[in-house]
Amino acid sequence: MSARVFVAIVALVAILLGVAVFNIVRSGQAGVDDTVAESTATPSKGAEPKETETATDKATDEATEEAKDVDKTVSISVLNSTSQKGLASTVAKRLKDDGWKAPSTGNYRSSVTTTTVYYVSDDLRDTAQAIADALGSSEIQESRDFNAKITVVVASDYQDS
Repeated sequence: MSARVFVAIVALVAILLGVAVFNIVRSGQAGVDDTVAESTATPSKGAEPKETETATDKATDEATEEAKDVDKTVSISVLNSTSQKGLASTVAKRLKDDGWKAPSTGNYRSSVTTTTVYYVSDDLRDTAQAIADALGSSEIQESRDFNAKITVVVASDYQDS
């Protein structure tokens, strides 16, 4: 079993346990502060009850989706394409502080105008987009021209926020 699958399973189990605990606590408090409104309306003929989605359901769905698609343990390289010294290290620290695996750093030999997150395969697209979002960049591109699974090439448009 790959580490990615294991992490996804652990995340899913943790989310399900959290939802179960929430529901147990919620059901244990029923009748304490809850007021149940009786409905006098009768369903029309052939009407089926609609399933409603609670905020907890939405949060659980979003967390599960994020856990499946974003891998914060992937190898990342941050390359500086500008003349500003230490920019790759600054960006790498920002990613590490945001929970990403500590990226390697270096310089990019060419000058580019747009900060871009490159990823080696389509299964890393969501991870690359999450990194781009964290850095305030919208540029992502699939490329096998780099050694790391994800490579951030920092350009002069990068804004440290």
